[in-house]
Amino acid sequence: MDIVINIDNNFICQAETLCASVFANGCGNVSAGGCTIHVLSNALSEENRKELSGLVSAFGGTCRFYDLGDLAASLKERLGRDAETGKFRVTVLARLFAAELLPKTVNRFLYLDSDMIVRHSLIPLFDGDLAGNIAAVCAEPTIYRDISAGPYFNSGMMLIDRGRWMEEKITDRCMEYYRQKNGTLSFVDQDILNAVLSGRVKFVSQRWNFFTNYAYESYASLTDRAPWYEDICAEAAGAGRSAPPEEKRRAAQADYESSQKDPCIVHFAGDERPWLSGNRNPYRREYEFYLNKTPHAGETPVKGKEAYMTFYHLVNVLSAKIPGFRKLVSAVYRKTQN
Repeated sequence: MDIVINIDNNFICQAETLCASVFANGCGNVSAGGCTIHVLSNALSEENRKELSGLVSAFGGTCRFYDLGDLAASLKERLGRDAETGKFRVTVLARLFAAELLPKTVNRFLYLDSDMIVRHSLIPLFDGDLAGNIAAVCAEPTIYRDISAGPYFNSGMMLIDRGRWMEEKITDRCMEYYRQKNGTLSFVDQDILNAVLSGRVKFVSQRWNFFTNYAYESYASLTDRAPWYEDICAEAAGAGRSAPPEEKRRAAQADYESSQKDPCIVHFAGDERPWLSGNRNPYRREYEFYLNKTPHAGETPVKGKEAYMTFYHLVNVLSAKIPGFRKLVSAVYRKTQN
């Protein structure tokens, strides 16, 4: 199994926690030669390289590093101007180059954001049929409608057919799209990938990329915000597009609620992150469990945002109790960003 992560020195603790969760859930002794963690890194210190490599080796895996060097300069050379990434670090674009960087022996790989933990084996996902698509992804039904009114996926988890990616020159197409849209994309790499891979992705169950905010979101609230979400969930559950509407609805809702109850990959994509002091993230104890399997065991949460954590948790609780509350909050927040 080949897993790709993308980090810098600021995220080494989270990356090691993710890796610990991967191996703790049976992904180390895969029949096809074990598990290799491919690390796309931007100026990662030698100390952090040794620490991460040592952790992966202790679990029985292999760690390979790919230094991106001056990524901003490289992007400027490819784009003909500076890359605009808004509120995100330029390193978010590194995932677009993973297929070009990995050894030719890698036929498919699983990209994971480092702000995740794995709760069950990744093997069913990794061995899944891509049905001729370039990637398997999970939907993001909470995306703003001015970004996408149709099916949209989150790029934090992507199972990629490297051969098809290379054959269809996806990286070059991503760069061309970015060149056209530079500075106008709200979610940069994610918006690029949604445009370039449109119609070439297989949507899988939300359990493979479950945002912790969704612990407070009902199925009805998500389908209200994204009417296309029902078809996506239904297909992930095995109910085809031709199935009767009521059958699709039942299958889709059951798949989402199953994902909500027992997700396989938890994504700390919201602001209520478990490494921040005062957070009440529903998966904070599990994050700490895997953190304690790393050299950062017992590390003190980052202080300074305790009041905001209380406010954010209140928003989550009200979202669960009042239909449409988060939709209203998101709309207000979106206006402040434009």
